[in-house]
Amino acid sequence: MKGTKAIALDEWAAEHGRACVRFDYSGHGESGGAFRDGTIGRWLEESVAVFRRFCAGPQVVIGSSMGGWMALLLARELARHPDSRASLAGLVLIAPAPDFTEELMWKGFSPEIRQQIETTGVWLRPSQYGEPIRSPAP
Repeated sequence: MKGTKAIALDEWAAEHGRACVRFDYSGHGESGGAFRDGTIGRWLEESVAVFRRFCAGPQVVIGSSMGGWMALLLARELARHPDSRASLAGLVLIAPAPDFTEELMWKGFSPEIRQQIETTGVWLRPSQYGEPIRSPAP
């Protein structure tokens, strides 16, 4: 929500008299919660809730990296369950990372790591940035 792209978009919207809704998924940025408790399903639910609560009329949804994947999932969810208050007019995806858990993570895990995830539901990957990174099953 306070990243350079989000702030630039917010400033552009203000200069052009457009509304702009930006938010952080739980466990990210300004939002509460722990990243390790997050899931793609949970973040999609949050995206749908924000869209339905704060948007009206035709919307252009913009997402970068994982946000691009979330935008695609949001578009699919909105197509399945249209909302009369707001609609999706378009998507702008910046370096989207759709389904990175399968393509970039799961396929690279050793058989031992896959076994641990399948058995316990989680594998804690060491991280140079602090606590281990939680890698759930795809």
